[in-house]
Amino acid sequence: MNALIVDMDTQSRARLKQALHHEEHSGLMRFRNIFALSSLEKAMALLKHNNNFDLILISDSFGNESISQFVMDARATREDQYAFILVLKPRRQDYEGVVGSLAAGMHGMLCAPYSINNLREIAEISRKVREGNEERRILSSMSVLIDLNLKQLRSKVERLVHRSKNIPRLSPKYRRILMKIFNNYPESAPEAYYGYLEKAVENAVPRKPPKYDGASETLRKKYGKEAESEGKQESQGKQGIFSARRVMRG
Repeated sequence: MNALIVDMDTQSRARLKQALHHEEHSGLMRFRNIFALSSLEKAMALLKHNNNFDLILISDSFGNESISQFVMDARATREDQYAFILVLKPRRQDYEGVVGSLAAGMHGMLCAPYSINNLREIAEISRKVREGNEERRILSSMSVLIDLNLKQLRSKVERLVHRSKNIPRLSPKYRRILMKIFNNYPESAPEAYYGYLEKAVENAVPRKPPKYDGASETLRKKYGKEAESEGKQESQGKQGIFSARRVMRG
């Protein structure tokens, strides 16, 4: 991890940096770099040139309004999130401090003096934020692949609909195309990916062909019932695909 400490007090910056280095040696957290700056302005200037930070620890001495603005501006420097931690001085380790951290959009709080339990909690928060960022990156890249697959699916289905006059004949071919796409997506994809795929596939379902208007009333009723029955089967088939894949994921 890379950490950024922002505190106007020189001694406080040094103590927190020392505490992080100590836990790095103990194996609790591992840092590549730890930067310590004295102002939010300097921190923002750094983030605009180097946003490769996992953890940003901000002293509450800057005040809620300035901290909130900094957090908002910092989030604009990259697509995913930093793990923002508000460092509370002893005088603010109360209701006021908790409310302030929530108002400022923080992921967690760190109270001075810094204990092993405090730092363990911060490490867990940072880990969860990083995992969330990774899921968003996976979803973003995979959604492009899904859209490309679905464009191919739509074109194939449109051709099949054009050639076939009724849904019963189309259904097996349509399901085979759909299953091919489902089998190509990764087992490790996050739940949000499944939701995106499910919604995209629902939107890709082709319109039913025009109602059969042959001369025979018997045939009109027959094909109307078959199309209605097939529509229900197709809907259940899609749900079954998603259920099976989610069960396989455990």
